[in-house]
This record gives sequence, structure tokens and C-alpha cells, in this order.
Amino acid sequence: MKNSRAIVFFIFWSAVFALALVLLSNSSRSAANPVGRHISRLDVREIVRVDFSRRGGGDILRENISIARVDGRWRLESPLSAEADEEAVKRLIDAIVFAELGDGLSEADMTALGRSLRDFGLSSPRCVVTVSSGSEHETFFVGRATAAGDEVYVCQEG
Repeated sequence: MKNSRAIVFFIFWSAVFALALVLLSNSSRSAANPVGRHISRLDVREIVRVDFSRRGGGDILRENISIARVDGRWRLESPLSAEADEEAVKRLIDAIVFAELGDGLSEADMTALGRSLRDFGLSSPRCVVTVSSGSEHETFFVGRATAAGDEVYVCQEG
């Protein structure tokens, strides 16, 4: 039992740090937004749940990790139930909510350039992140890295 707990915590922390790195990038493919605007419009203090999943080939779900605030404390709910490190969760949420938007393309811009979501790795995203605040939620699809490799393409649902 101790080994499975260690494995889950390793997966959790790996996912937390990987997600933070991905979402701290400045690139977004949603509607054109000036640099300096944040990727999320949710109030960081009201976020109660973060779900992220990484997909395998096609639409096969490879990993799913859920973190929720229960009675004022953050808990890992999936793949198993356990207490989460409060500071690590806060850093993860800050990385998501305060990630800055870079240059963006609208659907019309992509069509005019002869590009599609597939060109940005967004037709089959590497990771899907959903942040919930009460009845509101925002979902982000994380695509491939840019040519320079220091940013990733992100598309917001809706």
C-alpha cells in the first residue's frame, strides 16, 4: 500500500509541475488578446476544483487527476483520495489563473492562413485542464510546443 501511495504522489507532483510549466507560457490560440491579459477570468480565491487529464493516442484517457477544496482544505480526489499540499495547489492555481496570453488567432484568422487546430496540436491536445469556481468553469486545451520550444499553444473551450 505504501508503494501505491508513493507512486500516486509522484504522479501528482509530476503533473502539478508539468502543468505549471505549460500554463506559465505566454502563448494562446484563442481570440486575439493583447499581451498582459490573463488566460483565466476566474477569481483565484473562489476556485474550488482543478481537473486535468492527459490523453494517450486518439481519445483514450491516460491519466486523470482531480484536486478539490473540501471544508477549506485542498484534497486529491483522483486517482485516490488524500490530503494535498496546500502551497503546491495554490502555486498550481496561480500558474493557471495568472498565465498571460500571448498572440492569438481566431477561427477566421486560422482559415485565412490555411491553418487548423491540428497544426497547433489542439485537435488532440496533450492535456485538458478544467478550473471550477462554484457554478463557473473554464476548460483549456494544451497543444504542442511552439517552434522555439519555450511556449505552448493553448485553446480555451467556448
